[in-house]
Amino acid sequence: MASSMTVSRGETRYSYRLNHLVQKDIGKPIDAMKHFNAKVTDGRIPIVLTPSYPTLITLFMKVPSGLWVLKQKWNAHAGMMDPGLKMFWPAWNRVSHIVTKQAVTYSNPVRGCPTSDNVMVDIDISISFQIGPTEDDAYTFVYALGAHRFDELLYSLTEEAIRGLVHSVSNVQVTE
Repeated sequence: MASSMTVSRGETRYSYRLNHLVQKDIGKPIDAMKHFNAKVTDGRIPIVLTPSYPTLITLFMKVPSGLWVLKQKWNAHAGMMDPGLKMFWPAWNRVSHIVTKQAVTYSNPVRGCPTSDNVMVDIDISISFQIGPTEDDAYTFVYALGAHRFDELLYSLTEEAIRGLVHSVSNVQVTE
C-alpha cells in the first residue's frame, strides 16, 4: 500500500506532508467561521464541518452566512439553509454539514523527484481551490467525495503530475 511506503529514516511517504484536508466535528453551527478561520498549527485544514445533533427542541439557532449549510430532515438531505436566526428548531431538522465557500490554500511538498539526468530535487507546490460555485456542487462534494478522499486525491494527483513534469526535464531546467 502506498501509505506504508518508506522514504527515509523510517518516515512514511505521507509523514512529511504539510497539509491535510479534513472534516471536523463542532458544537454549534454559529461557530463555523471560527473553525474555518482558525490558524492551522497541526496542518489539518477543515473544509467540512459537522455540527452536533440538536436537543429535542432548540429555541434559537443561528445559521452563519458565507457558507454552504446543508440541512437534513429525518436524516435525509433537505436542501440548503438560508443564513439567519431560526426559532423553535425541532430535533428532526438538523444542520448536517457546513462547507466553506472561501478559497483554501493547500501545500504539497514533493520530495526526492528524479530529473531526466537522475538528479534528485525537492519541489514545494501550493494550490488554491474553492468548493462551488453552486449548491449542487457543495452537496456533491459532501456526499460523493468528502474531505478525506479529496485530500488523498489532490495529494496523489499533484505528486504524480509534478514527478512526471520534473522527470521530463533536466536538473538545469528545474533550477531555473
